[in-house]
Amino acid sequence: RECQEFLGPNGVDAVQVSPVVEHILGPNWWTKYQPVSFGLTSRSGTAEELRSMVAECRQAGVEVIVDVVLNHIAYPCQEAQYPEEGMPCVGWNGTRFGNRKTAGAHGWDAAGFEHFHHNQHGTPYFNCG
Repeated sequence: RECQEFLGPNGVDAVQVSPVVEHILGPNWWTKYQPVSFGLTSRSGTAEELRSMVAECRQAGVEVIVDVVLNHIAYPCQEAQYPEEGMPCVGWNGTRFGNRKTAGAHGWDAAGFEHFHHNQHGTPYFNCG
């Protein structure tokens, strides 16, 4: 409603929203910058709610710019500091993740440490390059 009732009528051309992918649990603004999957259910809402918001904003003449975080995964919870602990951490939508690995929200977005850039001379679990 913000786009239709205030932003559009007042000549705002565009709005930027924080990343919309699933993230760690927490109330702070920066939790949305700690992704755990590429699922579109987060503290901001569901994929359907995002589609609806974008359509309503565009209808009001307001473009939507989405901030994206593609270059990292959230730091694991305390229970997953070492690789042998599996994936004990839980994201906003229930996705399991651990030390440089995620079960993903859809399966295709699952990732392990081998999917991240690592220092070739260090352990893959603790040395990003």
